[in-house]
Amino acid sequence: MWKKIFDCLRAAGFDVCAPGKKEAPVAEAYVCVVCGGAQEGHGVCAEQAYYDLICCVPDGRYSELEGFIRSVRTAVKPVLSVMPGIPEIRYDKQMRVWCAPVRCRAVRKI
Repeated sequence: MWKKIFDCLRAAGFDVCAPGKKEAPVAEAYVCVVCGGAQEGHGVCAEQAYYDLICCVPDGRYSELEGFIRSVRTAVKPVLSVMPGIPEIRYDKQMRVWCAPVRCRAVRKI
């Protein structure tokens, strides 16, 4: 599933990375894909896998974050179910970016 998420976002034109792969200062918006764990519950051969797509925009471009989040939510619909809710926006001082998580899930075979 990890590869599908990366491929889907890259095909939509997003800069995608795993946690810890970006260095400050960041010049462009990007999406960090974080595995959020898994939960059984879809029969004996499937589970729900959770992912956080951390949407990040550079300091000084806060006004772009809402549209960026919407674009990411739309782009991943072919491979993930986007969970409802309003993402909590925070500022990462070390990376100098505004961030907001988009929580998603997928049913995967085990």
